[in-house]
Amino acid sequence: MAADNFTKIEEGLGKLLDGYEHLKTENVLLKNSLLSKDAEINELKEKVKTLEREKALVKEKVDVLINRLDSLMQGA
Repeated sequence: MAADNFTKIEEGLGKLLDGYEHLKTENVLLKNSLLSKDAEINELKEKVKTLEREKALVKEKVDVLINRLDSLMQGA
């Protein structure tokens, strides 16, 4: 009877340790994935900033061209 209880405890502890190892491995994988996603987010934020600057420059140039066209149209 005591041997059966000890065996059950041993099996339960084995399952618990296996589960722990699985979760530990999964945690490492998730942390690595999170670091990768954080790096990707930072890269995309930089791209957005660059595109916003380019957009502002293009808008400025278009505004200048529109003003020049308006001046030409008024002079015609």
